[in-house]
Amino acid sequence: MTVFPLIVSAGCGSSLENEALKRAKEAYKLTQLGGSYYLCETTEAESGPPPKIGEFTSRRLSKTLYELRSIRFEVSSRELSEADRLNGIEWAGWVHLKADAFRRYCPQPDSGSEPDKTWSQWISDAPAAKPSASAGRNKYIDAMMITKTKGQWEVVPAPQSVERLFSGVGNLTFKQVEQSDLPR
Repeated sequence: MTVFPLIVSAGCGSSLENEALKRAKEAYKLTQLGGSYYLCETTEAESGPPPKIGEFTSRRLSKTLYELRSIRFEVSSRELSEADRLNGIEWAGWVHLKADAFRRYCPQPDSGSEPDKTWSQWISDAPAAKPSASAGRNKYIDAMMITKTKGQWEVVPAPQSVERLFSGVGNLTFKQVEQSDLPR
């Protein structure tokens, strides 16, 4: 049995927050092997220049595997407006997945670059020797936007950067990691 630490932003957590957490965990499709958790992000992106009217675009698939250590989840709800309630929204918020250390392996890159043949170096939120603009960005953080509307849950991976949002990358999904997916 896999046990995930839970940090909930509002006290002990409501049953709706617990259900949102459950839905996010299912969407991430984390695999535990030994002391690590593995996550596989797949994306589909347009390749080449933008098409002319009536032309089709070609799409390329990219796959990136992450090995995560010391993971935790944080659930935070957002305050519902009167319009939300009138539209049947019962709960809305975020579930963040955070890891204190991670590394990545990209056997199918999203650009024209060569695939990775090995894991990257481990990255953690260790303090930098000199403060820099990228300080604090060396921690794996991902999020799911979750909404319950009229009894139905919707779980959507959230773009984590402006680059991802406007890069033409769409259809971010997660797939279960198998032992055979990992580099030897």
